Amino acid sequence: MKKIIFILLITGLLVLTGCAGPTGPSALPSDSVSPSVVPSASPSATPPVSPSPSPSLTVADYFPFTPNVHRVYLGTGIEYAGFESWVDFITADTIQIRSNNTGTETVSVYKIENGELQNVFSQGETYYVYDYTAMNTMNDVLIKLPIAVGTTWTLPSGDQRSITDVDASVTVPYGAFTGVLEVTTTNPDSVMKDYYAPGIGFIKQAFIPNEDPDNPIVSELQVYETDAYLSQNIQTFYPDSGSGTAYKVTYMNQTVPFSTNDTAASVFERILKTAPSSSSLTPVMSPDAALNSLTMDTQTNVLTVDVSAQFITGMNAGASYEGMILESLADTLGRYFQTDKIQLTVDGGPYESGHFLFKDGDYLPFAPDDAVQYS
Repeated sequence: MKKIIFILLITGLLVLTGCAGPTGPSALPSDSVSPSVVPSASPSATPPVSPSPSPSLTVADYFPFTPNVHRVYLGTGIEYAGFESWVDFITADTIQIRSNNTGTETVSVYKIENGELQNVFSQGETYYVYDYTAMNTMNDVLIKLPIAVGTTWTLPSGDQRSITDVDASVTVPYGAFTGVLEVTTTNPDSVMKDYYAPGIGFIKQAFIPNEDPDNPIVSELQVYETDAYLSQNIQTFYPDSGSGTAYKVTYMNQTVPFSTNDTAASVFERILKTAPSSSSLTPVMSPDAALNSLTMDTQTNVLTVDVSAQFITGMNAGASYEGMILESLADTLGRYFQTDKIQLTVDGGPYESGHFLFKDGDYLPFAPDDAVQYS
């Protein structure tokens, strides 16, 4: 039973937020609700029938699209109930949030449309930054108008979800909140309560199994940081001139920050154009070349790398050196995106230099394990 509970809980948690390393509690930001020490009332699985609206507040108030926010949630009741989140991407009506519970890393996309907050996409085991905000493969409605006690809807699973309080008082490790929205999800086996504070967003979840109601599984906001960036440890590969006569492919580890709306293409273009100073490593891309796009097909696990024509004209290389440039490119991007299927195109067409030709369906040589660590 514990295993079933765990699966249900993580499914609920990871579609609500995103990930990074704990840094300890921080003070309430100036735009948060005024703190209150009054504890939340005991949860009720049955919503009242008379709606009592929360005046002037919208769905967006309870789930703000704020860039560069890092959250840490303290978990109790089962392993992996605690997790962290970061904001990957924001558009006019969507937000992509990355979550890490030390067991897996999940990206989820949320959309505000027609007065509803919808979870429209979720994918686990996603350790790379990639924009999925255009994806729409599910419709899990988390909040909907009217913001009133008694507003109820049915999920695709058949579970019932309702607004059960619009003025709850909730205390979590991060602080105390009033005016909190409580949303309750019920099914024959359990009750789950999610809490959203105006201006902050998701602050708590309590999963209450019917067969063991005295031992809920709880996740509570512990850290809320703004201007916080996702840091990833990335292996980057470069041709190494060594003594100046024999080149080899060498790698090094770099800690790379990602801000909200930073694309992998823009970040890796900077990395590949810059080799560490005072080293024998040479850049993979010339200053005037561009990494136009990185396109990941999750069905085939093929990564398509599109570069500008200056990628070829700027390298001024013989066949052996060009081969190491291409291998360094493939090793860096393939290792990051966890694939050995890397296609290379030039401004949307085939890659063709004086030494190499790659057409649609051809993959770059990929051998990161053959590289040696730079020292």
